[in-house]
Amino acid sequence: MFRAAAQQAGSSNADWQLWPETSLSIALNERVSLLAFGALHFGKDFSDLNEEQIGGGLNFSFNKYFSFSPAYRYIKGQPPGRSHVREHRGSLDFNARMPLGEKFQLSERNRVELRRIDGIISGRYRNRLQVERQFRVHEHKVIPYLADEVFYDGRFHIWNRNRIYAGVRVPLNKHFSMDPYYLDQHDVRDRPFTRRHVIALSLRIDY
Repeated sequence: MFRAAAQQAGSSNADWQLWPETSLSIALNERVSLLAFGALHFGKDFSDLNEEQIGGGLNFSFNKYFSFSPAYRYIKGQPPGRSHVREHRGSLDFNARMPLGEKFQLSERNRVELRRIDGIISGRYRNRLQVERQFRVHEHKVIPYLADEVFYDGRFHIWNRNRIYAGVRVPLNKHFSMDPYYLDQHDVRDRPFTRRHVIALSLRIDY
């Protein structure tokens, strides 16, 4: 089904991808949580597993508006046109949230990454700005959102990547929530230019 949709909507310069993701958060106390996460990225119009991620970290909440989170990821993949790569990635997130009138909320994530890719160390900065609004549909809470994320890559000294997100977070019960979303990504260094259309499904587990 996914591949048929990709063939109808795609072109030689478009790649439809599928990203299933899972994250686990375990509260150690009121302000500190232990994190674990994993993801698979299927590219080439859903036909090829081109990236695997696994990692963990901690989240420290100052209050309901500010938090920061150190984390580590191990990433194994084969980008199009390249040999297999191995990446060790450390990151530090600074998160801020603020209300925007009735039921709207604005959030910003600033992420600094230290990356070791096949033995070469570099840095990257990412900024994600998101707006969301809570609704109730037949007594069920849903939270649609829009977000934009930009990347500055220290290897090339340029703002090289942009991602636009549209999704909806759906709490299923006290411990489980689903977050299906669409992501549009383009990278100014792609040759030839390739637009990535990503269909993602994230499962979040909280204890």
